Parts: sequence; structure tokens; C-alpha cells
Amino acid sequence: MNTLIHNNNNEYNHSLTIEELYSELINCTSKSSGPDDIPYIFIKTLSKYTLNKLLANYNLIWTHGNFPNQ
Repeated sequence: MNTLIHNNNNEYNHSLTIEELYSELINCTSKSSGPDDIPYIFIKTLSKYTLNKLLANYNLIWTHGNFPNQ
């Protein structure tokens, strides 16, 4: 795991909200996969429940500064 120490007092370090995730998914026009080989269209079609779970994982990674190795 890669570890990143950051100052959580900065606004850009706050946890992401579900509204921010929805906004980014709606505005994303890319059809190609990211480095994880998961296409955006797959993420866009996840249920609200699953998106909330995914967001919780993103926020855990972000707030603890532990990023998975690629």
C-alpha cells in the first residue's frame, strides 16, 4: 500500500459526497476503462446502494491515506 499523509483541514481533503460522485458520473463522457480496467459505464449503472458502498470505500482510502498498489 502506498501511504499519503495530508492535512484533513483543507477543503479538498474532505470526504466526497454522494452528490459529488453522481455529478462526476453524469458528466463523465469517457468510454475507456481506467487503470483498474473497469469502464465508467459499469460504474454509472450500479445501484444507489452499491454506489454508496463504493463511495464509502473511496472515502476510507482517501481519509486514511492508504492507496492500493496498482
